Amino acid sequence: MNDFLKIVRERRSANKFIENIKIPREDFNDIFRELSLAPSAFNLQHAKYYVVEDKEHGESL
Repeated sequence: MNDFLKIVRERRSANKFIENIKIPREDFNDIFRELSLAPSAFNLQHAKYYVVEDKEHGESL
């Protein structure tokens, strides 16, 4: 988890992902908690995040 926090805080972006890696739901909860601290316009916090665990659903999005 510390590696992820380092990535978030250094503001890196990713466009290639490793397939067949299962991320525990608790890690997602921690990630979303950290993301909620990111600044937003007028502090509206209007961002929505979706977790897609199935490749078929991911491709249809």
